[in-house]
Amino acid sequence: MKPVRLAIVGCGIAARDLHWPALKKLPRHFQVIALCSRTMESADALGELIGCRDRTTDYDALLRRDDIDAVDLVLPIPLNHDFTRKALTARKHVIVEKPLAASMKEARSLCRAAARAKGVVAMVAENFRYRPTLIRLKKMMESGIAGEIYGARFDVFISITPQTNKYLKTKWRLKHEYPAGFPVDGGIHNVNALRFLFGELKTVRSSAQQVNPTIGDVDTMHIDYRAEETGVPLQLNLFYSARGMREIRLLVFGTGATLEMRGNTITTFRDQKEPRVENVEDSGGYVEEFLAFHKAIRTGGTTETDFAEGTRDLRTILDAVNKAGLSP
Repeated sequence: MKPVRLAIVGCGIAARDLHWPALKKLPRHFQVIALCSRTMESADALGELIGCRDRTTDYDALLRRDDIDAVDLVLPIPLNHDFTRKALTARKHVIVEKPLAASMKEARSLCRAAARAKGVVAMVAENFRYRPTLIRLKKMMESGIAGEIYGARFDVFISITPQTNKYLKTKWRLKHEYPAGFPVDGGIHNVNALRFLFGELKTVRSSAQQVNPTIGDVDTMHIDYRAEETGVPLQLNLFYSARGMREIRLLVFGTGATLEMRGNTITTFRDQKEPRVENVEDSGGYVEEFLAFHKAIRTGGTTETDFAEGTRDLRTILDAVNKAGLSP
């Protein structure tokens, strides 16, 4: 299958550090032929890094070009709606960074626009869904290795500040125009993972706090979900101001074993037995998500992270925001 001719729109940190390293590994699948950014300075910086000379600040002109098949939108969340709608209207295939939109109204609008653009692939860049470690964990759960699953807990305990975290140095994250700030921007990954493993989730209760005012309106959330189909209770703890800590792990509790996913490692714990550790080759799911995008374009298919799926992710995290007494 021939390469997709791709334009990267938004030339900031995520484009440079997450998307380009994946695309660089896929020269038979993608040809980056143009860059577009709010400023030429940003476009030039990425262009020099990746060797792309075609750079512009005119997004509308970019969409009129016949030599571009698809756009990779790596933008501040509040811009996703308008830029994505324009791309779909121009019949360009779209992969857009999560969350899909800044509100449910915008997300539903994009779902309708994607439905109208028949034959155009509309995909959310939710890399967690394509992570080999998470896929392996689901297969282990389905195999019955843990017995009957009766609970799960996803903990994100880290300390982030504008001084130590490059993503928080961007003004649109510090002065966010979407609900709750970083727990939505980052926590939607964790919601997607839980939905992948357990199906649709109902928010039972939720609480939110602002511990560090310098990183947004909210930096701490505790959410109790329940899997709608099985009734399994699930906890999601998003603590972005946990001083001195970096603990990100997903625990799945079964009657026969406990499974722990931590980074690229899955550990199986059983009574009176040594833990069994399995290391999975996993670079974050970025290569895999772009492969899925390419396949859908070239085969006329869909992806597992289409706009309907991205909307369900957003609804699930915003339901928890609402339950915590915050306006979604």
